[in-house]
Amino acid sequence: MGDFERNLAEQTSCARIDLDPLASLLTFLKPQCLVTHVLPLSAGQASNCDLDGPTFHCIVEGACRLQSDGAAPHDLEQGDFVLLLRSERPTLRALRDRTLLLSGTIQSSGLDLTQALPDIPSICKSRMESRESLQSQVLPLVTDKLVTDRQGGIALANVILSLVLTETIREELRSLPLDVASWLSGMQDEALGPVLSAMLREPEAPWTVEKLASAGCMSRSTFARRFREVVGESPMDVLTAIRMRIATDLLQSSHGLKSISRQSGYGSISAFTSAFRKRYGITPSQFRKNSLIRMGFREPLESVID
Repeated sequence: MGDFERNLAEQTSCARIDLDPLASLLTFLKPQCLVTHVLPLSAGQASNCDLDGPTFHCIVEGACRLQSDGAAPHDLEQGDFVLLLRSERPTLRALRDRTLLLSGTIQSSGLDLTQALPDIPSICKSRMESRESLQSQVLPLVTDKLVTDRQGGIALANVILSLVLTETIREELRSLPLDVASWLSGMQDEALGPVLSAMLREPEAPWTVEKLASAGCMSRSTFARRFREVVGESPMDVLTAIRMRIATDLLQSSHGLKSISRQSGYGSISAFTSAFRKRYGITPSQFRKNSLIRMGFREPLESVID
């Protein structure tokens, strides 16, 4: 190896980093915003977005009041961003004559955010409190002109709002007490952290509770009990969630079902299909077909489906 190659190898080695537990969790979740409603409202006018699952609302201009069942109202102003994990279809009522809201759903790589983030508040409100914050730097880029631009404006807005969403989740997770049962607590645990990291790194490995316990240098019973206490779920439930996230990602690609089954940790298509149907209520092929239709393909691609 010459001097150039040696120096390059050293620089590359130095540039590599190990993700911290919070970064690992956020990288795994891949939270993304998908704008479904652009709402110009006049003072007193209300909107009830008919959206299921985790949603977000961003105040691009003006002000409004958010009211959800059983919760105190939240007054929102320009620059505010709200994540609703479990709230039932809130009402947003404009407080000013010129109010522009962006509302939509949150995607998270096939994993339900309420499962991975069960202990953060159901309503997370984030606002531009300082000029140095990420939100204050990127959210002003989302303007009326951008979201009404038919040359990809909404796509850009989705990217910007996804940054704000990730920062909102990060701040909420950072404020959680260390003794709260969650995936993050497990990844921060000295004994369980390496086990969870191994599950994320090699979801296709033939893991069993015994093998996971061995990776954590614990007996099977001690490991299973400690895992549930710290993480809030059983080891195999978490492993299944990880594998299904991998599967739903791959099902939106050109990989065949045999390859997806293997990469998701299942020995056969039938075993994979059974696990997938049990979790989502549909087969992998049905999920793929629905995904293609959402992406604009009205007829499934034979080479992709088979």
